[in-house]
Formats: sequence, C-alpha cells, structure tokens
Amino acid sequence: MGIVRADRALGEQVSHPRRRVARLMRMVRWFVGLLSAASIAACTGGELRDRLLNRASQPVPSTLPPRVQAALRDFDFAVRQLETSYLDAHKLDDRWRAVVSDARRQLSQASEEEVNTALFQSIASIVSPLEDDSLAVLPPAGVQTSGRFGGIGILVDLPRPGKDRVLVLSVYPDSPAERAGIKPHDAIIAVNGELVRAEDGPAVISRLRGEPGTTVTVTVRTPSRPARQRDVRITRQVIEPVVHTHYERLPDMNIGYIAPSAGDANAMFGEVAAALRRLHEAGELSGLILDLRVVRSEEFPLEEMLSLFVNGPIGSVRTSEAATGGFNPFALRRSPPTLNVRGVGIAGSQQLPLAVMVSEHTVGPVEAFVGLLQDAGRARVVGTPTPGNFARLTTITLPSSRVRLRIPSGDYIGLRNNSWRGRGVQPDARSPLDWESFTAEDDAHLPLAIQALQPQP
Repeated sequence: MGIVRADRALGEQVSHPRRRVARLMRMVRWFVGLLSAASIAACTGGELRDRLLNRASQPVPSTLPPRVQAALRDFDFAVRQLETSYLDAHKLDDRWRAVVSDARRQLSQASEEEVNTALFQSIASIVSPLEDDSLAVLPPAGVQTSGRFGGIGILVDLPRPGKDRVLVLSVYPDSPAERAGIKPHDAIIAVNGELVRAEDGPAVISRLRGEPGTTVTVTVRTPSRPARQRDVRITRQVIEPVVHTHYERLPDMNIGYIAPSAGDANAMFGEVAAALRRLHEAGELSGLILDLRVVRSEEFPLEEMLSLFVNGPIGSVRTSEAATGGFNPFALRRSPPTLNVRGVGIAGSQQLPLAVMVSEHTVGPVEAFVGLLQDAGRARVVGTPTPGNFARLTTITLPSSRVRLRIPSGDYIGLRNNSWRGRGVQPDARSPLDWESFTAEDDAHLPLAIQALQPQP
C-alpha cells in the first residue's frame, strides 16, 4: 500500500507540472512575507503607520527662528498624540490631514512675537473639525483662566438649537441671583431686553457678566402651568464660585439624599464621604439617593466615587485602535484593561441600596460612573437619559510651550459589555418630564427615586 501511494503521488507530480510550479511560488511568497513581517514587527505606533502609508515626518527647517522651530515641534507632537491615542481614530481621514498640513504651513510663517498665539490657534484648528466636545486645547497649567469675576452667581446650561434660553442649573450661596429669588430650573430668556437665541451660545455669558456694582436686567421664566415670567434687576458683584454638597434625610424616611456640588469636582469625593458619615450619625439608613442631574465636569473623580459603592472589577476600558496596536497587523490582540476598584466602606456605603438621579444635563465621566453601577446591578437609575458625551481622557503637555491637549482615549465598558459613549445612560425608571419642566419644590424625579429603593418584586 505504501508503494502504491508513493507511485500515485509521483504520477500526479509528473502529470501536473503546473501544480509543482504553483507550490514553489507559494513558498517564495511565504518567504517574502516573512521578511516583510520581520521589518514591520520592528515598527510601533506612528513609525509603523508612516512606513505602511509611505509617509515621513516633515522636517523642521533650521532656517526658521528658534521659537518657531520649537512651536512646529510642539505641533507635530500634538498630531502624533492624536494619531496614536484618539479614540475615534477613523475621523483622522485625508480631509483632516489636509487641515493639518495647512495649519502647519501657517504656523511656520508666524513671527516670533506671535508664535505662541499662532501655535494655540493651529492646534485648535485641527481639533475643531473633529467635532468632539471632549477633545480640547487647554492653556499651560497654572495660567489663571477663571476664578473671581463680576457676575450674578449661577451655573448654567447654554442656549443651543431648540433651546433659546440660559438654563439655571445651580445658584451660588449668598449671590446676587440667590438674593433676587432666582432658583435652579429657572430659564433666562432675555438679558437687558434682548432675547436669548440658540446661536448666541457661550457669547451670552458676557452679557450676564460685567463690572461689580453694575446692574443687569434678566427676564426669568419659571416652570409652571402656565409658565411664570418676570423681569429681575440684579446688581453684579465679585463671585466666588463655590457650591457645597447638599445632603439631608428625607422627611419621615430613613432615606438619605446627597446632591454633590456641581461646581467643584476636586472636593466631591471628600464631601460625599463626609455627608455619608453625618447622615449615618443620625441613624442607620435604609437607602440612598444620589442626585447627579447637573453634574457635568470633565474632572469628575470617577474611580474615587466608585470606591464608595463597589469593590472589585466593575468593567473595562477600551482604548483606540492605534493605541492598542491596531495599525500593526502582526500585533497580538490584547483584552481591554480591567477597571478594578478598591472599595472603601463609609457608613455602610458598600451595601446601602442606591438610586441615582440623572438628566440630560448629566454630562461627562459621571455618565460612565452611573452606567457602570447600573450594569453591575449596584444602583437603579431614574430620571431622563444622559447625552453620552464623554470618554476616558488623557491630557498631554506639549514639551516647549506647555500647552495641554485633552484627548478622549478610552471608552468605559460595563460588566454586561455595555458602552454609553454616544448613546447615554438609559434610566431604569424614566420620567416623561425633563429637568427644566418642573421646580425644585415639585421635583418630578424624586418620587421615582424613592420608589426605586423599595424592594423589587
């Protein structure tokens, strides 16, 4: 039998010489491919991408003034960081690269006196077409861009298409706005008789601010049926933008209520932990309502806040294709890094039944916080859907100018493999009324949160 098989194989090789040639060509192609793989495997990140796309980094001409040379190197560094870290790398297409080339050319023509401004504008011009609110160019750390100013003392949601108003989210204590009777949920529809328009955007804030001691008249609409409208004359003063976390025990209930400060994310963890302790001092709680309806800071302390309520794996973080070796066809696939939280129990917070209130104004990493707790079955969510406008952020500092670039570099994935970026968190108990359709005295979401803490059938 062995001889018969050998003869048959030999006969096939003799009678089909084309097969022998084809087999030889496959071996040659395999060997060439192996050499190419060895060359490509030595490349990483942007180097590999440039080699694959036959693109080389543009040189910085030595004939340019030194400060302009430094600015160009910073610009190139920012572009490389976007290419290797940006979560939505598919947006970095040929049209975007044309914008990059034009911005770089203009920067190279800047004078030494104007180069700092030109650098900031050049980077802003390549960020703007990506239309990503989480992607931002920031001034160097330590440069004062906010703080004391003349105003009326409110945190707001800006006008936008379909919303011709400045919506009051929070009012600073002892501010001109508070003394004038302005409250959260109110809408400012005119400033000094000039109607607020959606296209005004952030520019409307300059009409509310001004020198301390000057006055401004705002037309305020309070949610009601029918809506109440009134003109309020307010004297501006220097504003200290400080809002403390509000907490209380709901009347006749063992349910705690905590509304973290919407204005100071850095102090949030400490204030919420302190509120938990003080609520517990008055007696054991049967549940907690966490009100995050107007929390919208990119600085939200996600992992610190998670540690109050969970312990252990809570999800994972998906990074960009570029950052995970997606441009290298020979790179090993890696699982997304696990988001592992080291819990801290404060006044029973790890076991306390939890309801979280959200709204269309809950924006940023706080959305991931809510979604991760919901996916883990740790909290029930009530209110209205969040916008999904967030990502895990990486802030890089340009070597020479120290200008900072904040890049969305990761997406949070829950234990049930859910992602909330772009689609938002969907409440377990959804309200038909959005946040600006009711007053604080007649809170349409609070009864849903109380109900959510009752034992589920």
